[in-house]
Amino acid sequence: YDYIETSWLKEVPEYYEIVEPGKVTIGEDNTAEVVVCKTMKNMIVNFVDESGNPVLSTDIKVESDATYFHTSLIQDKVPSSWELK
Repeated sequence: YDYIETSWLKEVPEYYEIVEPGKVTIGEDNTAEVVVCKTMKNMIVNFVDESGNPVLSTDIKVESDATYFHTSLIQDKVPSSWELK
């Protein structure tokens, strides 16, 4: 073979996916480069007031293995006249 099929690959690193599935050419040095990227997931963000009352819900995309996110990801989603604390 002068190529591999990405479907033949059994072990893709956890939380990663193959960017371009299909045939990958094997180079002159007997290596093939398969490009991967972090998988993403949707996360629901609920904005509440200081008393805990719901104000707004929105969603953002974060990396699949994320356990936290930076507030800069939601800065443009903060309801007008409200601020993050």
